[in-house]
Amino acid sequence: MRKTKKFSRSSSNRLFSARRKTNTTRKKSAHYAAKARIKAARPVHRRIMLHPITVLFLLFAGVIIVGMTLKSSAATYDVHGKVAAAALTDGAVITSPADGTNFTTATQSVSGTCPDNSYVKVYVNNTFAGVAWCNAQQFEVQISLYTGHNDLRAQDYNVTDDPGPTTPVISVTYTPPAPPPPPPSPPPNTITGSAGTPITVQGNDGSYSGSGNANDSAPLLLTSDFHYQTFVTGSEFKWSVDLRGGVAPYTVHIDWGDSQHSTLVFKKAAVFWIQHTYTQGGYYKINIQSVDAVGTTRTVQLAALIKKAGDASIFSLQNNNGNGTSSTATTHSWWHNWIWAAWPIYLILLLMATTFWLGERQEYKKLMNRPTLKKRYSHR
Repeated sequence: MRKTKKFSRSSSNRLFSARRKTNTTRKKSAHYAAKARIKAARPVHRRIMLHPITVLFLLFAGVIIVGMTLKSSAATYDVHGKVAAAALTDGAVITSPADGTNFTTATQSVSGTCPDNSYVKVYVNNTFAGVAWCNAQQFEVQISLYTGHNDLRAQDYNVTDDPGPTTPVISVTYTPPAPPPPPPSPPPNTITGSAGTPITVQGNDGSYSGSGNANDSAPLLLTSDFHYQTFVTGSEFKWSVDLRGGVAPYTVHIDWGDSQHSTLVFKKAAVFWIQHTYTQGGYYKINIQSVDAVGTTRTVQLAALIKKAGDASIFSLQNNNGNGTSSTATTHSWWHNWIWAAWPIYLILLLMATTFWLGERQEYKKLMNRPTLKKRYSHR
């Protein structure tokens, strides 16, 4: 008699569970196999640009470039070179005006003696008033005096801006002439100040763009500074000038010393740049005069040292004996020159990798979402 093997209910459940797991595993394996075939069919740029080694290289290169950039910025420094010219043994001496002179005109000429291959700065009450190149051991500077006491001082410098010996200060006095009696009634388009000084109103509408009046404002000041610097013919001469005080607006007249003139108008105090191009080499006196709204004038004199391209000096009669040089250069670390070229290349590669990844990711999603692939290889 044939025996029939009986299975318990628990054994039947275990068998059903094993078969279900086998079917699920088979479905998963088929799904992963389909994915593997899709991945294997990826284009070459996908396998290269997003390869783990490529990603690691991009990260490593980014760290190196950032580190080099920071180090390059920290290692940048300025180098100042100076071959000193022969020291000046004689100082600039003011011979005119004489000590104790009283003037009734604000604009005056200061002249005197000075050593060759030098320039002379003139100060009025310790404020820069003008500069002149020493020509044939003589200098002359146009200055403006302040009301009352004025101390005039001349200081010579060589071409590397080293000062010569100091010389005595000359004291002069400026007494402005008595103002004319005020008119019986102010003319049109004027405002009378607290001391009766007429201030011209700007604009046809009667509006006044100035500030205050002659008695309420600080004294008009026009000043600058100077250091030895030569410019080449055809290039732009450029210098900074400071205009403040007085009563706005201001008109500035510039005589460039080559028969050319310029006029500038400022509605308020300003530090401005003057610019001019010279076609011939040589030394040019630049006279700058400012006039404020109440007619107060100030004058400052600058020097333009112009040489022809290739010449060692601004004057053909001068030689290089005793002349020094002064230069400033910015020095960078050795990788400074190429680090800024590496940044654009690195950013382009990074952008390319990101773009390829986004495009392939989109295509991969489209393939995996196909109905046939979902039907055959999807699992619960």
